[in-house]
Amino acid sequence: MSSSEQPLMSVVLPVFNGASLLARAVASVRRQTFPSWELLLVDDCSTDQSFDLMQDLAREDPRIRVLRLPTNRGVGAARNEGLRQARGRLIAYTAAVGIPPYGFWQSSSGAAGP
Repeated sequence: MSSSEQPLMSVVLPVFNGASLLARAVASVRRQTFPSWELLLVDDCSTDQSFDLMQDLAREDPRIRVLRLPTNRGVGAARNEGLRQARGRLIAYTAAVGIPPYGFWQSSSGAAGP
């Protein structure tokens, strides 16, 4: 899927000072078997290196988009911002500490394999 195509699923991952967990969480999303997705990394005004890492990860994969809240507003506001910016017909939420198992969205959505 190119960055201009509309994904079937938007995955929203709110982040606040989660640099130590971020790469693992993003790798888990990238390993999923679901065929058409975008990942919205929503920075809730982190004070660690999260935002810089998010930008690096987005440069590696055009399916990853980075959003940043101007002030720390909490996980609910970060999720809502991700929902507002989502382009997919389906929405999934995940967290850096709640990594979904391999194939989770594929089996949950009923979509065909890769």
